[in-house]
Amino acid sequence: MKQPLDEALSAWDDVRSGLVGEIENLPEDVLFAPPAEGARSPAEMARHLVETAEMWSRELSRREGDFTRQGFSDFVAEHAGDLPATDDRAGLVSLLRETHAQGAARLREAAGVVSREPIRAFDGSEMSRIAWLHHGIAHEMYHRGQIALCARMAGVTPALTRRIRG
Repeated sequence: MKQPLDEALSAWDDVRSGLVGEIENLPEDVLFAPPAEGARSPAEMARHLVETAEMWSRELSRREGDFTRQGFSDFVAEHAGDLPATDDRAGLVSLLRETHAQGAARLREAAGVVSREPIRAFDGSEMSRIAWLHHGIAHEMYHRGQIALCARMAGVTPALTRRIRG
């Protein structure tokens, strides 16, 4: 039987590979166009997921990790501020894959901390780092669903639906 961290990382692998599939599935004009005024484009949502996963995977891996030590924007700037620009599909897909592999490796390397030490969430509550990891995965799945909806709105069958149908 897998350990809780291994199970969570396996779930993240599945969600991230599905996200990459949805990004690869979208036509260029849909990928870079917001579906409505004031909304993020699918590419912007994917970039947001890269940045937030960098933030939470790094903070969860720090022994002294604490999500109350600064504001959300400051966390993103600290942990993801040096990521390269992604102005095309290939660069975005590469960034999604590379940061995921690095984040998962970082969490595995800090398994002792991630598996045993609690962390303070943004609201000040104390929770397990594994629970926070599941929160990050759920956040990624939420936006993956939005990206699939963008595909539907453009008349494109989402990648997951294509995979299920064979």
